[in-house]
Order: sequence, then structure tokens, then C-alpha cells
Amino acid sequence: MVAPDTAALKAIVTNAPGKPLTFALIVDLDSGKTILDVRGDEMATPASAAKMFTTAAILRTLPHDRRLVTRLAISRLRPAGKKGPQPVPKGAKAKPPKSVATLAIVGGGDPSLTLSRFDRFAQQIARKGIVHIDRLLVDSSLFDNALPRGYDEKKTDASYRAPIAAFQVGGSALTVVVKPGAIGKPAQVTTRPSSGAIVINNRATTAKGRSDRLQVRSSGKGRHTLVTVTGTIGKRRRSVAVRRRVHDAAFYAGWTFRARLEARGITVDKIAFGPAPAKGLKTLHLHRSKPLLELASKCAKTSNNTYAESLFKLLGAERVGRPGTAVKAEAAMQQALAGFDIRWTEVRQGNGSGLYHANSVTPRALVGLLRGMFADKRSGRAWRHSLAIGGADGTLRGRMGGAATRKRIFAKTGTLDDATALAGYAMGERRRYAFAFFYNRVKGKPGPLRWTHDRLLVKLLDPDGKVTAAAKAKKGARKGARKGARKAVRKASTRRPSKARARKSTRARKVRRPPRPKQRARKIKKKTTR
Repeated sequence: MVAPDTAALKAIVTNAPGKPLTFALIVDLDSGKTILDVRGDEMATPASAAKMFTTAAILRTLPHDRRLVTRLAISRLRPAGKKGPQPVPKGAKAKPPKSVATLAIVGGGDPSLTLSRFDRFAQQIARKGIVHIDRLLVDSSLFDNALPRGYDEKKTDASYRAPIAAFQVGGSALTVVVKPGAIGKPAQVTTRPSSGAIVINNRATTAKGRSDRLQVRSSGKGRHTLVTVTGTIGKRRRSVAVRRRVHDAAFYAGWTFRARLEARGITVDKIAFGPAPAKGLKTLHLHRSKPLLELASKCAKTSNNTYAESLFKLLGAERVGRPGTAVKAEAAMQQALAGFDIRWTEVRQGNGSGLYHANSVTPRALVGLLRGMFADKRSGRAWRHSLAIGGADGTLRGRMGGAATRKRIFAKTGTLDDATALAGYAMGERRRYAFAFFYNRVKGKPGPLRWTHDRLLVKLLDPDGKVTAAAKAKKGARKGARKGARKAVRKASTRRPSKARARKSTRARKVRRPPRPKQRARKIKKKTTR
């Protein structure tokens, strides 16, 4: 195999469109030899490539099959009296209505809870015959309630910037649905799901036509989420749906759960937030998330910020102590990755997702993480396959699908307004590499820079272009064979038949039809006028 051409690699990465600030490091995993070094020891903004530190640290801290538990606990059941009708789920026998003083729901840091899961929780409670709850207690004390560091750099209400809590639902985001009303009248605004934590300020009106000029924003009002809708929506427009973040994750999840209980006919007098008492409550139901490895894979392959920040705070809670905070998580990460060839002065992990500019790292420190995890017999292979795979899945599904790179690149992407990143493994047939590529001070769209990174990896794994050329030739041969087959079919279908076959074919086509019955001419009597 031809050795990589360092000069050619450097030319590709440094001549990127727009002339951004370039950082790149490639190291041979087997020999430790540096193949390419462009500002390898300078700090750069890694964007979502920072999630690699989060997922690696959590997989080295907890068992891969660990499941995060959300607990439902109740105080002693008592007769409900005249508190309301008894809900009877399908397939369940009617039971005497019961009431409880306290229903506690204790969050375990699971970022994957959904509204349908809340409905199942409510079903579990209804099956116990409970129709009334004096107090719903929401315990999210496993994590602190602080917004992840760096999230306040921008005031956007986009769903990817949602707050984090140990008990949360739907990624702490909601869908705002706007429908037209009568022309000149207010539009109809609802949210999915509905929740007592949401306050709607509807200033949108209905206009003629089918276009819309709507502005939908979410902000905080105490612990509530204020949804403000302004502008116009056309009468002929069916609806407009927009995703927005909520202001307080635990508060929103608690009120949403209360709404799901009341939808089943279970009345709740009040809702409170705080730690559940250690004694006096009996476990009613335990919900276990998917295994930790699947959560880490979801985080890395789809670049999910909610999963990343939840795992980051969970890391701090598990290694340093409750409640999980970003400061504890950063210290816990260094403990989890101790022994790797990483100088921690070259790593600033402000949050777990890499959002905005709370994080910075040198390419050498990130390659140190990659080399350390590659040698980790317990977690290394699982972690590598939790990354996006070129041409196959995750954020790399539509990239690097050529013969030289398809299913040979295991990497994490990263994109901010001014940064583009790609870091991971390039697994050739004979040589294997760890790489970290960053572009900072980016202007314009990231597409051309991503394409530059892709070209760089093709050149790394296929220096002389033989693999790519052979694949193109093979593809061309298949295309030519298909074209030839289609041509032969067309030729056969237009071939002139012999005289005998033609006569036979003509006789076969001639069908004897019975003669038409002769129609008798009608005699029309002429009327004479007298």
C-alpha cells in the first residue's frame, strides 16, 4: 500500500474555501507516527466533537448495560370517598376508588422520556384504583437546575438549546401550532402537549390568502414558559407548527405529567417540586431507560444536545456526588479518562454538548482521547461503533459513501455558525488512523468545508487513487453491461420476422368475427297535409 502523501494532505486541508483558521492532526494508530500536523497544539473550538469526551467518560464510568431509572412512589392508599369517577383501563377490573396524600416521581437523569411514556405512568396509577392525589411531588434533585455553561451566549429559543433536568420530557421542547380563524380575527394557537407550565400570548391575526408571516417565540415568565405569537396567517393555510424550547425543564415536565393524570380522570390538588422523602413512600412503578450504551450512541450518532448534557451531569453525580453539575462533571471526566495521553491544560470542557464556545481543545488532546479509547479493551470498540459511520448512519449517512471511505470512517461531526469539525478513526485495510480536523472563523455555509474534510480522508485512505478508480471502473462496467442488455432487448423487439413467421403471426392476429346482422331499413311514412 502506498504511504499517505503529507504534502498533498496539507494542501487539501489548508486551501479550504473562505480561508478559515485551520487545525488538523492525523496519527497512525499502530506506529504512533504523525502523518499531518497543522496547528496540532493550538486551542480550537471543537463544536459538537466535544461530545466525544462526554460519551467516552460515561462509558468508562458506568456499565454499558446500566439503565437510568425513573421511580413512581406513593404514600398509603385510602378510600377516595366522593373524589370523582373511577377510571377503568381496558382489560382491567373495576376497583374501589382510592386516594393518596403524595405521589412522587423521582427523575433518574433519563433524557429519553416521552409523552407516551407519561401516559403509561398514568395508566399504572389508574390500575391501582387511584382517582385522587393530594400532592404531586416532582423530584429532580439528581441534577442542579442550572442552564449548561455557555448556553446563555445566545438568547435563541431553538429546541437544541433546551435546559436540562433529571426529570424531563420530550427533550424539554414543545410544538406550537398556529391555525387560521376568521379573516381579521385572532389566529388559533395551541401547544403540543398542553401543560399548565405554558402561558400563551396570542397576538397573531388571520389574513386573506395562504401565506404566513408569523413570529413564534418562547421565553421565561417565572418558572413558566411564555409563548408569544405575532404576525399573520392566511385563511387558506391549514396550519403552521414550530418547535421551541421550554424555560424550566423540570417545571414543564411536572405540569405536563399532571395534565396526563387529569386526562385519565385522576384529580391532583397541587404540585410541588423538591426531594422526595427517604421514608414513607412505597414504590409503585420503576421505568428503566434503554441501556447506557444506546443512549451514548444516540447522543453521538445524531449529535443530540439533550442527551449529551444529561450524560455530562450524570457523570458528575456518579463520580463526584449529587447534585450533578457542570463543574463536577468536568472534574469527573478527567478522573474517568486518567491514564490517557491528554494534557488537561489543553482541554476546557465547559459543557457536555459543545454548544457555542464553552469548550476548547487542541487537536492533539482529542487525538489522545481517540488513541486511549482505541486501546481500551472494555469500552473502546463499543465507543468507536457509537460514533457516526461514513456512508452508513448518523450525521455521516450522506457523507463519505465512496469505495475508499464507506464504513471505514467512525467519527463525530461538529457545526456552529463559525466552526466546523470532524474527528474520529479512519480504518484502512492495512493502516488505521486517528484524526481531528477543525475549521474556526468560518464565514458562509459549512458544506464546502465538510467536502474538504471528506476529500482529505479519501486521500488518506486511497493515496494513489487506485481504490476509487477501480470502483469507478467497476461501476462503469456494470452500467455498460446494463446499457448493452437494454440495447439488445430493444433490438430484439424491433427485429424483422421471417416471411413464414410473419404469415403465421398475421394469421394469428386475424380473428374471424361473426357477420353483422343486416339492419332493415325503416319505412318512414310521409305525413300528408290536407
